[in-house]
Amino acid sequence: TNLASNVAVDPIATKRVDTIHPQSQIIRALQSPVQTQSTVQKSKFEPSSVAKALEDPAWVAAMQEKMQQFYNQQVWTLVPLPDGKIAIGTKWILKNKRDARGIV
Repeated sequence: TNLASNVAVDPIATKRVDTIHPQSQIIRALQSPVQTQSTVQKSKFEPSSVAKALEDPAWVAAMQEKMQQFYNQQVWTLVPLPDGKIAIGTKWILKNKRDARGIV
């Protein structure tokens, strides 16, 4: 390449532990992997309806993020509805996704 580098990089991944933060501020198990801010701010409750979900900023953000993903991936194309036809409905599944260990 045309970029010289004198930085040595270990090919074996290492786990970085930041000890600056007091343990009282850590909200997950210390041995859990680091997660991004968006994951940490997810709501802990599962709303029973879209109306309830819209009362929680974390659920609103999650729904907006999902709609943006659909738009970016061109999941559908909006077209005019033919005369006399009824559009099919959609349904929001308002569940927190959990990994194999049960962590949201």
